[in-house]
Amino acid sequence: MYGGEDVKDTSLVPQPTSWPSRRCLAVDLTMLRNVVFVYFCVHTMMLYVSYDVPYVYGPARAVAHGMSQSAASFLVSVIGISSTIGQVPSSAEGGN
Repeated sequence: MYGGEDVKDTSLVPQPTSWPSRRCLAVDLTMLRNVVFVYFCVHTMMLYVSYDVPYVYGPARAVAHGMSQSAASFLVSVIGISSTIGQVPSSAEGGN
């Protein structure tokens, strides 16, 4: 199995018999009926969108408010370093 051979046992994989059922196996939308899952997905999307905004628009806004280009670039470094330093205690606390 680890020598690069193909896996021949497909007994655990459901085998569709027709085209519509094959398509249904590829995209399962039944999880969208779960309100908690939908809330989690929306929350995660908003988190990652808001996480990138300071990195994308922060330097241009800093330059517009009178900072030099190098100081605005340094601002991105400070945000990244602060984020990393802030995640260490949070992850240590979450592990307990």
